Amino acid sequence: MSSNELGSEMLPDWVSNIQEKYDEYKEPTLHVSTLNLLRVISRSLKQDLRAFVTAIEIIEEYIRAKRGTQINSPTLVALCSVFMASKFIGNQDLKIQHIQSIVRKLTGQTYQYNEVVLCEVDILSTLKSYVPMSNKVDDLTTFIYKFEKDTRIRADVMPICMDVMEMLYLTRRRWFYRHST
Repeated sequence: MSSNELGSEMLPDWVSNIQEKYDEYKEPTLHVSTLNLLRVISRSLKQDLRAFVTAIEIIEEYIRAKRGTQINSPTLVALCSVFMASKFIGNQDLKIQHIQSIVRKLTGQTYQYNEVVLCEVDILSTLKSYVPMSNKVDDLTTFIYKFEKDTRIRADVMPICMDVMEMLYLTRRRWFYRHST
């Protein structure tokens, strides 16, 4: 069996996994300024789009899990979500000192080493140690590779697709409003 046939055979399973995984629609909870801060932090720490999207997913799940409880240091939570995302997706060369330096440069705030660690522990315990290991960027990448291979397209469409995805995340709006019951 050729790799193209194998890919075509695996595609329906992949699509059904995506449908199960994203079956439940969740409203975006982050304000545009928070998204911009996350993107600046991600870029300052030389993280890719995948880390940025994972950080958004971490912080939004954290906010949902807190269910309206006051978050003491939202800036630190944002920084820690990028830090955690970078560790979970494989770029583990970041140190807490990088986080401390970036937050000092961006906001003028100073956090101690143990504050960063405690925030990370709080996020992990609130999320019951669940951190997404894959996200919509992985799904888009899989789809694009399959598309490029099947169509034998000679252009590299990945960069433009990633730019579009980044813009979608940076301009997220509430699309549906659910009534509370």
